[in-house]
Amino acid sequence: RSRSLRWRGLQGGGGVRTRPRVAMASEGESSGAPRSLQDRRRNPSRLPKELMAGGLSVGFATAFTNPIDVVKVRLQVDRARGGSGKGLVGTAAWLVRSEGPLALTGGLGAAVTRGVTYGGIRLGLYGPVRPLFGADEENAGLANKAAASVFTGALAASLTNPMDLVKTKGQVYQGTTGEAKSPGAIAVLARVYREEGWRGLWRGTAPGATRAAILTCSQLVTYSEAKTLVKRRAGLQEGFWCHLVTSALTGLVATTTTNPVDVVKTRVYAARREGGGGMGVLGHCAAILRNEGVSGFLKGWSASYLRLGPQTAITFLVYEQARKVVGLECL
Repeated sequence: RSRSLRWRGLQGGGGVRTRPRVAMASEGESSGAPRSLQDRRRNPSRLPKELMAGGLSVGFATAFTNPIDVVKVRLQVDRARGGSGKGLVGTAAWLVRSEGPLALTGGLGAAVTRGVTYGGIRLGLYGPVRPLFGADEENAGLANKAAASVFTGALAASLTNPMDLVKTKGQVYQGTTGEAKSPGAIAVLARVYREEGWRGLWRGTAPGATRAAILTCSQLVTYSEAKTLVKRRAGLQEGFWCHLVTSALTGLVATTTTNPVDVVKTRVYAARREGGGGMGVLGHCAAILRNEGVSGFLKGWSASYLRLGPQTAITFLVYEQARKVVGLECL
């Protein structure tokens, strides 16, 4: 009887079909939700969602922290132009007193536009390019993750450099030309073209791309590792407080690693041809060392953290929620 049952099972294909179904199920499970990073390579519909979530989060955070960014830029440029070296609070008070509260909105339009495009590229492309660097495996090392994030950060900054240049010029022009309000992005764009030509829009691409590469690497890699540490040591579960603590730690690391490059980038962007605008990146680095010492590269660190700390927190808090809304998993 047992032989008859086995023979009927083989004739009906039950034994033959059962194993492939199990194999297919396990294969689907390994390439499905548990291996969601693989889906980024196989499912093209994820790319627009990734770009949308990254762009919205960075654009929202940029709009919220733009006043601090204006103060930071003025603080970094003040010393280079022979200013009195006002501190963070002093610079903010001087801006409001001499130029009015609207001075803190300088370059807002260009900043948000750049934030949406730049943020969408540097955060949104991180997932899709991870397989190219071997960073999509569960046991991927920090070097693989760092390489993927450096690539997306540098690419994003290179493509959006004109927007960043226009934003910084708009924040600086108001205080140096006596204008009643910050010029718009189109006005700044026209002025840059009139004074420096189209090549002027790509001024500072090298320090900008370097800063973006370091920022993206420090943010994404630190956030990933810090979240694991916070969950393990602090016992926090996936949610608001876990994201908040993790992003605060990430902001501290990101500010410290990017501030030196940020100082050089700001000096390059703000420079004029007749006042040293033709000086390259190495020239600005040498000038900072000669005139201000090593501490000159940390100029505006407190302003940078007051901006980048909240911006990082807002970015990742919004990013995590945006990913859920569009149907993506948490970081």
